[in-house]
Amino acid sequence: MEQKNNVINICFSSDNNYAQHMSVAITSILKNTKEENQYNFFVLDGGISDKNKKNIEKLKKIKNFSIKYIKVNKDDFKTCPMTGYVNYITLPTYYRFKIPSLIEEDKVLYIDCDIIVKKDIAELFNTDIENYYLAAVPEVSQHTHKPRVNIEGDNWYCNAGVLLINNKKWREDNIEKKLFD
Repeated sequence: MEQKNNVINICFSSDNNYAQHMSVAITSILKNTKEENQYNFFVLDGGISDKNKKNIEKLKKIKNFSIKYIKVNKDDFKTCPMTGYVNYITLPTYYRFKIPSLIEEDKVLYIDCDIIVKKDIAELFNTDIENYYLAAVPEVSQHTHKPRVNIEGDNWYCNAGVLLINNKKWREDNIEKKLFD
Protein backbone atom coordinates (compact mmCIF):
# COMPACT_ATOMS: atom_id res chain seq x y z
CA MET A 1 0.00 0.00 0.00
CA GLU A 2 2.81 2.46 0.75
CA GLN A 3 4.85 2.19 -2.44
CA LYS A 4 5.37 5.39 -4.37
CA ASN A 5 2.22 5.99 -6.29
CA ASN A 6 1.49 8.21 -9.26
CA VAL A 7 -2.25 8.01 -8.56
CA ILE A 8 -3.11 10.60 -5.93
CA ASN A 9 -6.54 10.38 -4.26
CA ILE A 10 -7.75 13.67 -2.82
CA CYS A 11 -10.99 14.31 -0.98
CA PHE A 12 -12.80 17.57 -0.35
CA SER A 13 -15.99 18.22 1.57
CA SER A 14 -18.01 21.11 0.26
CA ASP A 15 -21.39 22.70 -0.11
CA ASN A 16 -22.28 25.24 -2.78
CA ASN A 17 -20.94 28.12 -0.66
CA TYR A 18 -17.40 26.68 -0.73
CA ALA A 19 -17.38 25.34 -4.32
CA GLN A 20 -15.49 28.39 -5.59
CA HIS A 21 -12.83 27.97 -2.88
CA MET A 22 -12.55 24.28 -3.76
CA SER A 23 -12.01 25.25 -7.41
CA VAL A 24 -9.07 27.42 -6.37
CA ALA A 25 -7.62 24.57 -4.27
CA ILE A 26 -7.95 22.12 -7.18
CA THR A 27 -6.33 24.66 -9.50
CA SER A 28 -3.38 25.05 -7.14
CA ILE A 29 -2.95 21.26 -7.03
CA LEU A 30 -3.11 20.88 -10.82
CA LYS A 31 -0.69 23.74 -11.47
CA ASN A 32 1.88 22.22 -9.12
CA THR A 33 1.85 18.59 -10.20
CA LYS A 34 4.39 16.55 -12.06
CA GLU A 35 3.20 15.37 -15.44
CA GLU A 36 3.25 11.68 -14.47
CA ASN A 37 0.84 12.11 -11.53
CA GLN A 38 -2.83 11.33 -11.98
CA TYR A 39 -5.29 13.02 -9.63
CA ASN A 40 -8.56 11.49 -8.53
CA PHE A 41 -10.75 13.98 -6.70
CA PHE A 42 -13.61 12.89 -4.47
CA VAL A 43 -16.05 15.52 -3.27
CA LEU A 44 -18.34 14.87 -0.33
CA ASP A 45 -21.15 16.88 -1.83
CA GLY A 46 -23.22 18.99 0.54
CA GLY A 47 -25.26 20.53 -2.28
CA ILE A 48 -23.01 21.81 -5.06
CA SER A 49 -24.93 23.26 -8.00
CA ASP A 50 -24.64 21.87 -11.52
CA LYS A 51 -23.28 25.26 -12.61
CA ASN A 52 -20.40 25.03 -10.12
CA LYS A 53 -19.72 21.41 -11.11
CA LYS A 54 -19.46 22.50 -14.77
CA ASN A 55 -17.02 25.24 -13.78
CA ILE A 56 -14.87 22.71 -11.95
CA GLU A 57 -14.87 20.47 -15.04
CA LYS A 58 -13.32 23.36 -16.98
CA LEU A 59 -10.19 22.96 -14.83
CA LYS A 60 -9.33 19.90 -16.94
CA LYS A 61 -7.81 22.45 -19.35
CA ILE A 62 -4.96 22.73 -16.84
CA LYS A 63 -4.44 18.97 -16.47
CA ASN A 64 -6.78 16.05 -16.89
CA PHE A 65 -8.20 14.55 -13.68
CA SER A 66 -11.12 12.48 -12.51
CA ILE A 67 -13.74 13.80 -10.12
CA LYS A 68 -16.53 12.00 -8.33
CA TYR A 69 -19.24 13.75 -6.34
CA ILE A 70 -20.51 11.68 -3.44
CA LYS A 71 -23.86 12.46 -1.87
CA VAL A 72 -23.79 12.13 1.89
CA ASN A 73 -26.82 11.23 3.98
CA LYS A 74 -27.27 14.25 6.26
CA ASP A 75 -29.32 12.17 8.69
CA ASP A 76 -26.13 10.30 9.62
CA PHE A 77 -24.98 13.49 11.37
CA LYS A 78 -28.12 14.50 13.25
CA THR A 79 -26.45 13.90 16.63
CA CYS A 80 -23.32 15.92 15.82
CA PRO A 81 -23.12 19.19 17.78
CA MET A 82 -23.63 22.35 15.78
CA THR A 83 -23.63 24.90 18.62
CA GLY A 84 -21.42 25.98 21.50
CA TYR A 85 -17.69 25.61 20.93
CA VAL A 86 -18.29 24.20 17.45
CA ASN A 87 -20.76 26.80 16.17
CA TYR A 88 -18.56 27.50 13.12
CA ILE A 89 -18.71 23.87 12.02
CA THR A 90 -21.05 22.97 9.17
CA LEU A 91 -22.36 19.54 8.31
CA PRO A 92 -19.76 19.06 5.56
CA THR A 93 -17.09 19.39 8.26
CA TYR A 94 -18.35 16.19 9.82
CA TYR A 95 -18.49 14.37 6.50
CA ARG A 96 -14.80 13.45 6.81
CA PHE A 97 -15.80 10.91 9.50
CA LYS A 98 -17.32 8.82 6.70
CA ILE A 99 -14.52 9.11 4.13
CA PRO A 100 -13.34 5.49 4.52
CA SER A 101 -16.84 4.09 4.06
CA LEU A 102 -17.60 6.35 1.07
CA ILE A 103 -14.30 6.11 -0.82
CA GLU A 104 -13.07 2.60 -1.58
CA GLU A 105 -9.42 3.49 -2.20
CA ASP A 106 -7.11 2.37 0.61
CA LYS A 107 -5.64 5.82 1.13
CA VAL A 108 -6.86 9.37 0.60
CA LEU A 109 -5.62 12.86 1.31
CA TYR A 110 -8.37 15.02 2.76
CA ILE A 111 -7.90 18.75 2.16
CA ASP A 112 -10.09 21.66 3.28
CA CYS A 113 -11.47 23.77 0.46
CA ASP A 114 -9.58 26.88 1.55
CA ILE A 115 -6.11 25.34 1.17
CA ILE A 116 -3.65 26.56 -1.44
CA VAL A 117 -1.07 24.01 -2.59
CA LYS A 118 2.31 25.47 -3.52
CA LYS A 119 4.12 22.34 -4.71
CA ASP A 120 3.36 18.82 -5.84
CA ILE A 121 1.59 17.01 -3.00
CA ALA A 122 2.59 13.55 -4.23
CA GLU A 123 5.35 13.40 -1.59
CA LEU A 124 2.81 14.04 1.17
CA PHE A 125 0.38 11.51 -0.29
CA ASN A 126 3.16 8.91 -0.50
CA THR A 127 4.01 9.22 3.21
CA ASP A 128 4.06 5.76 4.77
CA ILE A 129 1.06 5.48 7.11
CA GLU A 130 0.53 1.73 6.76
CA ASN A 131 0.54 1.26 10.55
CA TYR A 132 -1.40 4.43 11.37
CA TYR A 133 -4.99 5.59 11.00
CA LEU A 134 -3.91 8.96 9.69
CA ALA A 135 -1.17 11.52 9.47
CA ALA A 136 -1.90 15.01 10.75
CA VAL A 137 -0.12 17.93 12.37
CA PRO A 138 -0.86 19.40 15.79
CA GLU A 139 -3.05 22.49 15.72
CA VAL A 140 -0.96 25.60 16.35
CA SER A 141 -3.49 26.92 18.86
CA GLN A 142 -4.19 23.57 20.51
CA HIS A 143 -3.54 25.06 23.96
CA THR A 144 -6.78 27.01 23.43
CA HIS A 145 -8.79 24.18 21.92
CA LYS A 146 -7.79 21.25 24.13
CA PRO A 147 -9.54 22.48 27.30
CA ARG A 148 -12.69 23.38 25.37
CA VAL A 149 -13.06 19.86 24.00
CA ASN A 150 -11.79 18.06 27.12
CA ILE A 151 -8.52 16.75 25.69
CA GLU A 152 -6.21 16.10 28.60
CA GLY A 153 -2.54 15.38 29.18
CA ASP A 154 -0.17 14.57 26.35
CA ASN A 155 -2.98 13.92 23.87
CA TRP A 156 -2.99 16.47 21.11
CA TYR A 157 -5.52 18.32 19.04
CA CYS A 158 -4.80 18.07 15.33
CA ASN A 159 -5.45 20.46 12.50
CA ALA A 160 -8.15 18.64 10.53
CA GLY A 161 -7.69 20.73 7.38
CA VAL A 162 -5.13 18.33 5.91
CA LEU A 163 -5.44 14.65 6.82
CA LEU A 164 -3.74 11.71 5.16
CA ILE A 165 -6.16 8.88 5.93
CA ASN A 166 -5.48 5.16 5.87
CA ASN A 167 -8.99 4.15 4.79
CA LYS A 168 -8.12 0.47 4.92
CA LYS A 169 -7.07 0.59 8.59
CA TRP A 170 -10.08 2.78 9.53
CA ARG A 171 -12.42 0.20 8.01
CA GLU A 172 -10.62 -2.74 9.65
CA ASP A 173 -10.86 -1.16 13.12
CA ASN A 174 -14.27 0.52 12.68
CA ILE A 175 -12.96 4.00 13.43
CA GLU A 176 -16.05 5.64 11.93
CA LYS A 177 -18.25 4.14 14.65
CA LYS A 178 -15.79 5.23 17.33
CA LEU A 179 -15.82 8.79 16.03
CA PHE A 180 -19.60 8.95 16.09
CA ASP A 181 -19.70 7.36 19.56
